[in-house]
Amino acid sequence: MDNNLGVYRPRPCGEFDGTANYRYLDIVRYQGSTYININLDTNDGVACIGILPVGQPQSELYWMLIAEKGDKGDTADQYTEYKEVSNGTWDYSVTDKIFIPEDGSPNLNILNSYNGCCGMILTKLDLLLPSNSLFSVDFDYLDIVYNTDYYFYTFTYMNTGSDSEDVYVWHRSVIRKFNAD
Repeated sequence: MDNNLGVYRPRPCGEFDGTANYRYLDIVRYQGSTYININLDTNDGVACIGILPVGQPQSELYWMLIAEKGDKGDTADQYTEYKEVSNGTWDYSVTDKIFIPEDGSPNLNILNSYNGCCGMILTKLDLLLPSNSLFSVDFDYLDIVYNTDYYFYTFTYMNTGSDSEDVYVWHRSVIRKFNAD
């Protein structure tokens, strides 16, 4: 059985363009940092045109920082905006971005999820996801400079219409280390 899941995976869009029509989960670079569009309210046909990722009052309603520019040679504080989940249980909050450390549990149990919620997870572990999970696209590779490989998961919790069952729709990207020489 085929289900049309719509757009439930990140879509790299390159450098921010103030005239482009950005949608939910579009990823842009702006002033050296990377942002993902978090606005689900695009039913009116107008999405995110001309709204900068930072510096405007409505920026935080449309964009979330996922990778901040650092100066060459500087060591950034890792995961400062991520909530650490090491015991495998995430007490879900809509504003959370979570990080699961190497010594954490690969099993992921998400509490308090509701239809329409979404989330972002960064981990060095390949996770064992909840049993009521579907996958939109798997094994995408994003070339970003890191010290090691990371897994970047995004999900939307939704009703697929089949048997009225709410499921997690996941996208997993492997962020692969490469040399930027």
